[in-house]
Amino acid sequence: MTNPENMPTSGSSHQQSVSSSPVTISIFGATQSNPSNPIAIDDDQQEIAEGGLFEKKKRKTKICSLVGVQGCNGERWSEESRVHSLQGKAGISGGTTTHFKRHLDGWTRRKVNLKSHKMLNLIPSPVNKEVGTVSNFQYDQGKMRESIAHFILMHEHPFTIVAQEGFNLMMKTSTPHFQGISRATAKNDCMAVYETMKIKLKAMLKNVNKINLTTDLWRSNQQIEYMVVTGHFVDVDWKLQKRVLSFVNVPPPRGGVDIVDALFKCMNEWGIENKIYSIAVDNASYNDVAIRTLKTTLSRTKKLLLGGRLFHVRCCAHILNLLVQDDLKVVEDIIHNVRESVKFVKQSDSRLLKFSEIVK
Repeated sequence: MTNPENMPTSGSSHQQSVSSSPVTISIFGATQSNPSNPIAIDDDQQEIAEGGLFEKKKRKTKICSLVGVQGCNGERWSEESRVHSLQGKAGISGGTTTHFKRHLDGWTRRKVNLKSHKMLNLIPSPVNKEVGTVSNFQYDQGKMRESIAHFILMHEHPFTIVAQEGFNLMMKTSTPHFQGISRATAKNDCMAVYETMKIKLKAMLKNVNKINLTTDLWRSNQQIEYMVVTGHFVDVDWKLQKRVLSFVNVPPPRGGVDIVDALFKCMNEWGIENKIYSIAVDNASYNDVAIRTLKTTLSRTKKLLLGGRLFHVRCCAHILNLLVQDDLKVVEDIIHNVRESVKFVKQSDSRLLKFSEIVK
């Protein structure tokens, strides 16, 4: 008989078998020889306590991220709680959020299309401003920039006016769609307007038979001398037109040859060298030399009217100015005394008040 003390018990044999024989656990094809070590689990998988198996996590929908993740008491909501919250707000029962995603995608497309939507604009009647017609209005940033360029050129504003707070407030009040521009953009827009108007003027001058020019030199506040050339002509509709054709710097010392060179460049640029009827200038000596040289050059083409006898026209305003200046020299002392008296009275408020009482 076998001694019961030497016989292994079932519990001890089981413990020995567990401790002596290694256990291999297979997880989706991967083996783990030592169960005591942690098992690497992918982030897209989670463990279920009942079966010890693994399954993929549910994807979080985009719509859930748009809902608050905390409840009223401060605790964080789960994805299911957020989905049910959305469904409760929309009054829809079910376990999906596809309809919310379709709604978001549709709203994105509508936001893009809203930019091209037209608005209703009331155009008042020229007779009765209270009565008008309704028309479609669509904001155009390009036309607005062109209008700003015309505004700057017409009133000689600096380019920095587009960056001023008051200007942008006025534009935003007129239309909320306005987008501010920089002074560099304003400068480029003005140059684009100039090039466009230049093309139109060239097309207009092609239908002109004769044109008269006037030119003069003047000095700016920066002590820079410029020469301006203005053209006067009658268009195809028999309307008198006046256009500035050239505005260039003529640095000193300048003579008749320099004036002729600037005038001839202007005429060639506009294609009117054979359409000149007359040129009006003041009585400066260098202008006489310039007109004489230019007349000789243009006479070679035989395009001058009456052989050029009407080509040189002296400025009547300049002649009248010379006459008035000569007459004022006779009363120069009287004018000086009057000016000094006015300065003396305006230097003090008490003097000005006393002078006003005397006048009364």
